[in-house]
Amino acid sequence: FFKRRGQTKTPAFRRLAYNTALSCLRLGKAYNTKGDSAEAIKAYEKSLHIIEEFKLRTGTEEMVREQLAGLYFARKDFARAREYAARAGATEPT
Repeated sequence: FFKRRGQTKTPAFRRLAYNTALSCLRLGKAYNTKGDSAEAIKAYEKSLHIIEEFKLRTGTEEMVREQLAGLYFARKDFARAREYAARAGATEPT
């Protein structure tokens, strides 16, 4: 996600990553409200990628996984829906 790996451990960079992940989450919600599930999934998965890359534990990860599970369920992709739903319940915010 970010090009300069040496700076990724600073608090400012982590805040930037968190804010970017939240922006992607909001974008996913907007696309979902609009009815564009493909774009919503892309935005949610980008948010999840950032959360995992920076090991952010704020409760956002669980929310993103729940949204992805719902979208995949609506698309009748039950295997992915089950995967995201199971992993949503396994995360613990700190």
